Amino acid sequence: MDHGALAYSYDTECNAPAYIERTGLDLDETGAELRNYKLITGLVPQVTIYRNEPVQFQIGAAQFASGNVEYEPRKPFNPYTDYKVDARSSGRYLGLRMFADIPADWEVSGFDAILQPGGRR
Repeated sequence: MDHGALAYSYDTECNAPAYIERTGLDLDETGAELRNYKLITGLVPQVTIYRNEPVQFQIGAAQFASGNVEYEPRKPFNPYTDYKVDARSSGRYLGLRMFADIPADWEVSGFDAILQPGGRR
C-alpha cells in the first residue's frame, strides 16, 4: 500500500483489516516458573507506520496454554506520539493482538513488556 508495490488495485470488499496475534507467551526466559501468574502493566512496541494513523493493541491473558485469551479492549498506539500501551492483564500465559483498521503498511520488529511477578496456584 504505502511501502511497496501492489500487483492489483486494493479492493475493500476482498481484503479484511490486517492483524497479527501472538498467544501462549509464558515468559519463562525471565526466570519465572510456568505456574506463576504474570501481571502485564504495559507494552513498549517497536512499530513503524507509514501513515499518521494509529494502530490498535489488545493485551490479554489465559490461565492454561490451550485456554482462550481474555483480551482487554483495543487501545490506540501512534509511534509518532506514544511510546507505550497501558495494560492490566494477569495470567500464566499472555496474549497480544495488533490491528490496522485502514489499508496501510506497518511493521513490527518487537516489543518490551512491563511485568510484575504474580502469585501461583
